[in-house]
Amino acid sequence: MTEVVATVGLNYPSSKLGRKDLIKLETEELPARVLQHIAVVCAGVSIKRVKNYQVDKKIVVALPELMVGQARCRNPSCITQFERDVVTRFRCVDAESQRFRCAFCERIFPLNELELIA
Repeated sequence: MTEVVATVGLNYPSSKLGRKDLIKLETEELPARVLQHIAVVCAGVSIKRVKNYQVDKKIVVALPELMVGQARCRNPSCITQFERDVVTRFRCVDAESQRFRCAFCERIFPLNELELIA
């Protein structure tokens, strides 16, 4: 995505949640990689596509089962720390506690301990 107009709104009233925040992006589609980043940062958020002032499509993003190249392994002896061409891969082992296993060193990390890559 390049040059997308973004609008941010905070503390909108919501009958279901009480209060909610809103991010409006003026674009046709969100690339899959952007959706994955959104899911990692705030799983459970709903994304609505609006066409002609009507909700055309609604998705609720879930925590991804597999994260490829989105986070760095925190294990200092993991091969991903030394080899430049190795892309990190993490598989979700428990979605409720948000724990991921590194495909290379097989250590398990909570999502909040992983360093996310922009």
